[in-house]
Amino acid sequence: MTLYFILLFLDYPFLMFTNGNCKYQNNQELRVKSILRSYYKDVASESNGAIISSAKFNKFYGISQNMSPLRDSIYSVDHDNGHIVTNSSIVVSFASTQEINQIIVWFYDLDGRKFNPKITVQNKDNIEKVVFEDLLVQSIVKIKFPDQMVSSIKLSYMEGGTLNDLVIIKIQAFYARRNWT
Repeated sequence: MTLYFILLFLDYPFLMFTNGNCKYQNNQELRVKSILRSYYKDVASESNGAIISSAKFNKFYGISQNMSPLRDSIYSVDHDNGHIVTNSSIVVSFASTQEINQIIVWFYDLDGRKFNPKITVQNKDNIEKVVFEDLLVQSIVKIKFPDQMVSSIKLSYMEGGTLNDLVIIKIQAFYARRNWT
């Protein structure tokens, strides 16, 4: 009974919540965002329908189930196994336009090579935006950029690396949850 009187006469604005304080008004908005972000999975994966649309201009090394940079399998990489080579560009097309904000590229790193890549993203209207351009990168590179609707990724060979080609073991693209504060 005492609790009833306390609550009756207590002004409790700290217990009030308004929709203005919420980032999303309901679960429907969260579901739509999740779909646009491919449920936060790797959109540059064979299992999610991504393909290398420039494949006829690229060289693949390794056994058939282990040579694609879009594969999901466990990696068994040696000098003769599991990578893609180009002296122009590699284009990864997604099954549909997705919202992403991060790309991870694993460059061939078994012999100390360094690369000079340029990575661009393309939206459904064929507008390209450069998200990464650097000199002499090695191993695994994580590229973070503002949220964008993307239909394909283009990894271009640029002169200035150790050798005259671009060699890639793995490519991933997804929406990474993070705070921009």
